[in-house]
Amino acid sequence: MAIKEFDRPEDPQRSHPPVAPADAAVPVRSGAELPLAVEEEEGAEPKRLPRRAGQGGKGGRGLPGAGGGNVRPFPGGKRRGAVQPVSDADYKKMMQRARAPIRRAAIASFALVVLLPTLLTGLYYAFIASDQYSVSAKFAVRGSDAGMGDLTGMLLGASGSAPNAGDSYIVQEFISSRDLIDRLEDRTQIVERYARSGVDFLSRADPADPREDFLDYWRSMVTAEFDSFSGIITMQVKAFTPQDARDIAALVIDESSSLVNRLSEQARQDTLALARREVAFAEDRLREARTAVSAFSDSVSTVDFQATASAQQETVSKLEGQLVNARAELEQLLSLVSNEAPSVRVLKTRIAALESQLASQKLLVGGVEGGAIGMTGQLEQYQGLRTEVEFAERAYISALSALDIARAESKKTHRYLATFVNPTLPTSAEYPLRLINTLLVLVVAAVAWAIGALVIAAIRDHAA
Repeated sequence: MAIKEFDRPEDPQRSHPPVAPADAAVPVRSGAELPLAVEEEEGAEPKRLPRRAGQGGKGGRGLPGAGGGNVRPFPGGKRRGAVQPVSDADYKKMMQRARAPIRRAAIASFALVVLLPTLLTGLYYAFIASDQYSVSAKFAVRGSDAGMGDLTGMLLGASGSAPNAGDSYIVQEFISSRDLIDRLEDRTQIVERYARSGVDFLSRADPADPREDFLDYWRSMVTAEFDSFSGIITMQVKAFTPQDARDIAALVIDESSSLVNRLSEQARQDTLALARREVAFAEDRLREARTAVSAFSDSVSTVDFQATASAQQETVSKLEGQLVNARAELEQLLSLVSNEAPSVRVLKTRIAALESQLASQKLLVGGVEGGAIGMTGQLEQYQGLRTEVEFAERAYISALSALDIARAESKKTHRYLATFVNPTLPTSAEYPLRLINTLLVLVVAAVAWAIGALVIAAIRDHAA
């Protein structure tokens, strides 16, 4: 590749700058780019090749060396490989022409990414978007044991903890559920209220969409927030007419109140059912215990085995006393008469009879040979059965008391929905936020464009 000086056409009207002598040094800015004329072959159109001052050229005579800051032109006329300095004005024009495509691409991308979306958003909110009316309501789930102090704390938001927080969360989820939509559809055709023909195409609901898609739309139009500190649920309903907004909010509150009443009734029924099951269990236990006592009494052929056992024990005690007295009388008699005396024989016969009778009675009380249970074992069984009957009677009485208490509590209203900010008819549209949404689109688009521009510039610098 040959290097030659850049030929400028002769222009008599243009004043040429004075040419420095052959031995004079031409000052060049340190680090500036020097346009050089390059041609591939003889007679080809010269091209500019930027070179930095201070960089030595391989075999380039007259080019600055590694440490030099000045350029000396070759003496004489034109010579291949000669370097001519360019003025600042020409340098600036060349740089502007080189950067013009980049500048035009940046302006076009800014208009496409930032200005066009912002303009379309502004036109939509200015001429197409339909007005949306908002209605707010506040309510809380209360219990029958809550006092007036708690109600005041609820209104002021100063209560220590939210009462019935679990039921409040249930109501919050119910407001965003499909069950509520189905109930409202049966009562007021809720889908048609949000699919009016006069509403803009981006804001209205599509009645042909499945109910699951309308559920997402419903959650964007109706919101419920629960404050766990005060226990207050704040609901906001948006609609396209003031009457629809107020009616929908009132219907939602009514359905939520019905839900709380159903929950309270279910809790009362569960409490009564549990109490009734406890009573039935106690009745079965008492019945079984009494049946066991009756069966035992039949087996021993006595109605009151306790009395029978007591009488039997008393008989044994009397026989033992009589036997002791008879033996004492025999010893006394033997000291007076002989052993063969009639009175001695009578007394011995009586003692033998008492011993036989006492032995039979003891066998009856303590048990007989062959494993038969005596009266002592039977008495132990009977006392166990009687103890079971007593415990069953006490459990039955306790179950009856619990049932009475559950019935008394069921007559009270345990939980209810207390509404202290009722929905009212709005007088002006609060939504959509036209200016804020337009500015938001502008900011987001501008940030996205700036990030993209930085990424592209970094890629260009890395590739260069």
